[in-house]
Amino acid sequence: MTHPSRVLIVADDRMASSRAIVVLGADIDCSVMTTRPGDARESARSFAPEIIVVDAASLDLVPSLRAERPAVPVLAVTSNPTVEQAIKAIRVGASDYLETFTDRELRGHAARLSAAFRDETLVERPGFAMR
Repeated sequence: MTHPSRVLIVADDRMASSRAIVVLGADIDCSVMTTRPGDARESARSFAPEIIVVDAASLDLVPSLRAERPAVPVLAVTSNPTVEQAIKAIRVGASDYLETFTDRELRGHAARLSAAFRDETLVERPGFAMR
């Protein structure tokens, strides 16, 4: 299974960011960078991630992150999913919208999206598209 080599996490929550770093950095071979929402676009430019993970509070950043790195999948995650947030995630261009994930789910989603990114395969679902 192909895994991402660079993952950017955009979140204000240091605990969630730390957990993702441990899971991704220790369990699969990748570099993980965390950034605050205000620095997300510059971090996407300089770090050149293969996948971007944003918390639901940062959905408004998805269009600018997509503009900066159009082919990179953006994964939106939340611990309190709502239909309204899911609709917003689709509208702003998130590649996927997930309820808080287990470590295994995070690895699986990161690997699946990264494989699609690396293969330059267009994956389509209603409301979602990624290259």
